[in-house]
Amino acid sequence: MEGGKSKTHTWAKFDTEFTSDAVEFCPISGFTHVAAVGTYQLIKTENESKNSQPGESSEEDEVKSKPARRIGRLYMMQVDFENKKLDDSIKSVDGAAILDLKWNHDRNDDNPILGSANADGTIVFYRLDRDEKDDISVETIHSCDKNKENVLCLSIDWSNRCNSNIPCIAVSQSDGTILILKARDGDLWQIDREWKAHDLEAWISSFNYHETNILYTGADDCKFKSWDLRMDGSFPSTVNKSHNAGVCSIQSNPFSGYVLATGSYDETVRIWDTRSLRSPTKEFSVGGGVWRLKWHPEMSNILLSASMHAGFHVLDVQNDKDIELVVDYTQHESLAYGADWCYDKKVLGSGKRPLIGTSSFYDHSFHLWEFNW
Repeated sequence: MEGGKSKTHTWAKFDTEFTSDAVEFCPISGFTHVAAVGTYQLIKTENESKNSQPGESSEEDEVKSKPARRIGRLYMMQVDFENKKLDDSIKSVDGAAILDLKWNHDRNDDNPILGSANADGTIVFYRLDRDEKDDISVETIHSCDKNKENVLCLSIDWSNRCNSNIPCIAVSQSDGTILILKARDGDLWQIDREWKAHDLEAWISSFNYHETNILYTGADDCKFKSWDLRMDGSFPSTVNKSHNAGVCSIQSNPFSGYVLATGSYDETVRIWDTRSLRSPTKEFSVGGGVWRLKWHPEMSNILLSASMHAGFHVLDVQNDKDIELVVDYTQHESLAYGADWCYDKKVLGSGKRPLIGTSSFYDHSFHLWEFNW
């Protein structure tokens, strides 16, 4: 069923084989037709397989479960805009299970860099390039980790979404630790600092894209915290307990330095004024845990939500009115996890239909879809 005032149209569906949980469209010119899709597969023992039923646990449960082998695959999907489908040329790289993906937004780099937060505790970096036939190629260029046994990397974010400064990278981990990475010798990223930010799984860490010394974190302890990276990390700047379940998504609005969105397993999207984080300015229930939130690439009031059991939602969070549902997409048959907007100018701008990529867990499915306003 489709809600809101708009209608959706599915361009393509792709079976990712492994459970799919992360989608990131490349923001760099010349590569905006490329979507990175991350997958995650828990390899159970024979006894575990006999005692479990498909679909009875979520990614949250699997992160908390006893140590098991987790594998993954990174796909590089290419969009054929003319024919409204996926290009037949799909690249893939096998490796550790992927929990989150983010592109470096440095538009001065001709070869986009993608960071991956992985279940084996590694942070892996990939570079996109073109070969002599102008085909896309993907190369693994670097990997780093803390060598902590049974600790998963859960999220990753780059600080340079809205500026051209040399970026930092934030990574949240399943033991509540936050890592800050900085570049050493070009593309060689190293862990610069770490601290214990939460008592339970730190599902998300995200920069304030306008003031990159400020970092936000959310965790299974239901706490939403802000940190000033100029300090030693011993104490958060703010601690908010408004969420009624684990905080699993945070994103700073790239167009407004004072607007922030958070999502929680309590099924509520919250909008905040960063100048006062005591309480949200707006709330909206989407009917499912809010695993990921993504602001529209050009419109400051439009927000995309991956809402787990309730599918995907596009929301209008305009300042002078309550949050409104623009459209929902419920064509997936399992938990909604990965979601992102395509940055290509063919689908952005006045009068054009936005293109969205989404992925779902147990049906291991990636969809491309558009909606009209």
